[in-house]
Amino acid sequence: MSGRVWGISCLLAALLLGATATRGEVVSDGSRLAGNISIGKSLRVPPAHIPDGYSSFADLNIYLTPGNSPAPDRIASAFRLAQNKLDACRIFLRVRTVNYVIGPPLLSEWESMEFDNGLTPWERAFFTLTPRRSAGVVFVKRLDWTIGRNGITAVGYGGYIEEETDYLKTPRDRLFYRNHMAGYAVLGRSVGESSLIHELGHALMGLRHVEDRSNIMFSGLLARDEDPGFDKRQCAKGRANHPWIRPVSDRQMVSARPFPRD
Repeated sequence: MSGRVWGISCLLAALLLGATATRGEVVSDGSRLAGNISIGKSLRVPPAHIPDGYSSFADLNIYLTPGNSPAPDRIASAFRLAQNKLDACRIFLRVRTVNYVIGPPLLSEWESMEFDNGLTPWERAFFTLTPRRSAGVVFVKRLDWTIGRNGITAVGYGGYIEEETDYLKTPRDRLFYRNHMAGYAVLGRSVGESSLIHELGHALMGLRHVEDRSNIMFSGLLARDEDPGFDKRQCAKGRANHPWIRPVSDRQMVSARPFPRD
């Protein structure tokens, strides 16, 4: 079986079927979420070799909220595009796990600290379940529903947010963000394919917005050029953004078949 066919098979199996259920820590929540959140079925993707030519890699965990993830082919397409853009930086994306989140429906109406000016119950409840200093993508119905957005928003939790904003009110909040939130992106159901790599630019590579429309980190999705990319400075910064991106010499072959490439 070719690597590409095997990768497609693993991806579809993970997204459509799941695997043996493993229960995560149950987090009591007294907010409008009105329920508990835990990790249900979790599939560990078979290990794969990092191809020659890549100097760095990032391992990702994918989390799917009930009934609100995009179709598997859309997720795969977004990851193919992300890898295509990261090729210029010699950074290889690997997927460690695909996880199904158990929680009340309101969890999929995600609220982020960027709009609430402080950690939200959504963030506190969910990110308590993520492995320490890990990275990944959470797919939800939409973000920041209280301001009337319609599923097109997304957020990338870059490590720099801890030092450059006042969202994190206490030392405990800053420690929680550093250990459990930084490195993750949350995407609404209707985001465009390039939103994934833009948010991973924040979360994985520690990149901020730029004013160049030809750059992936330009803040306006519809105003970006048709084929935006990363520049050399951004690539170098991303490769140095440990622990979310690590040199290939540090790889641990515990997971990760790459998403299928065109």
